Amino acid sequence: VGGLGIIGQEQFSTGDKGEFILTLEYDKSATIRRNNVTTQEIEKWLLEQPDVVTVLTNIGGPSVGFGATGLGEVNKSELTVVLIPASERDYNSETFMIGVMERIREQYAGLKVGGQVSGIVQNGQAPIEIILTGERYAEVIAASEQLRKLVEQTPGSNDVKVSVETGKPEVRVDIDRDKMAEFGLN
Repeated sequence: VGGLGIIGQEQFSTGDKGEFILTLEYDKSATIRRNNVTTQEIEKWLLEQPDVVTVLTNIGGPSVGFGATGLGEVNKSELTVVLIPASERDYNSETFMIGVMERIREQYAGLKVGGQVSGIVQNGQAPIEIILTGERYAEVIAASEQLRKLVEQTPGSNDVKVSVETGKPEVRVDIDRDKMAEFGLN
């Protein structure tokens, strides 16, 4: 994909609404208290930036699902950052977001920081998604890490992540509906 010269370009512009979402993921052993204290430090720093208007923070809240029905994780936080209007800045939201992510990574070693710019066209997914499958979990994880490192080195890519985490294996269940029917289940 990088060799084709398409990373860092978009087919349809998402516009610059002046908003982005930062995701913070602490070590799995982190308590909600540690998450809260550190995330508040980051929130305070963001609000000190002259071009930041508002920061909405969700600590340990829903990371899957919608609103209160979602499932939260104590080691994760999300910050929605609103900037001054685009007409009052000489940079785009993504440039600012990348700078913020780099600064947070420098200040807080080991903290996983992700980001997504909010645009006019928004689907909540990464612009490029690569799916790897295989019989052996360890081999798939190793291959995904190699691919992540390769994509990270590609100009125009940012916030590259692997959705499957070691220590949290995903399981796929294929239901045999015929077998279930034999037992009177549906």
